[in-house]
Amino acid sequence: MASRYQIVCMVVDCGSLKGAADELGYTQSAVSQAVKALERELGTTIIERGKQGVSLTRDGKQYLPYLRQIVTAEAELEGKRQELLGLSSTDIRIATFTNVSRTVLPRVIRDFGALHPGVRFTLKQGDYTRNAQWVHDGVVDFCFTARGFTAGLEKRVVYHDELVALLPAAHPLTAKEKIAQLDRYIEKEAPQQLAKLEARLKGKGDACRPSVRAVCASG
Repeated sequence: MASRYQIVCMVVDCGSLKGAADELGYTQSAVSQAVKALERELGTTIIERGKQGVSLTRDGKQYLPYLRQIVTAEAELEGKRQELLGLSSTDIRIATFTNVSRTVLPRVIRDFGALHPGVRFTLKQGDYTRNAQWVHDGVVDFCFTARGFTAGLEKRVVYHDELVALLPAAHPLTAKEKIAQLDRYIEKEAPQQLAKLEARLKGKGDACRPSVRAVCASG
């Protein structure tokens, strides 16, 4: 239902009461009553009616910019209302991974849920690459991933994390404070170490076979 501010602006734009009534789907009488109601509110005549249509009075010309501002504000308010109504029963799909699921998401979901109790959250557990792909494919609404995996996506940094390497005490890399070429180690030396471990476990069954996966991301 149009407000009287919208109706008056429509009358001005159409140049007649009948034109505004046709545009809005109202009777001409209803449009005329809305104009009169606004004139009573403002305490002045803002529209003059004549054989050639309608025209703004001197006061009407002064008021019109403000009336249009009100109409714009009403449209924005209605847009926000519809947005909040949509949040009252929507399902937000998030792709994440273990660290975020344990540290970041519980607080975010709790606080957002307090503001919008009707919202449901669906979580999918993946890795950096898979999470980003799920966003591309429309499987989830947004994801948590690392910077190097966000090509083609709108991104926002939400927190910084520190990755550390866990090694046996006797491992040769434990003497180093920083591992500058960890990627080279993973590609060349780690397979050799894995082969030695598999040789030791040979004959003990598949249940003892190790599985190694490394994910490196540069910030």
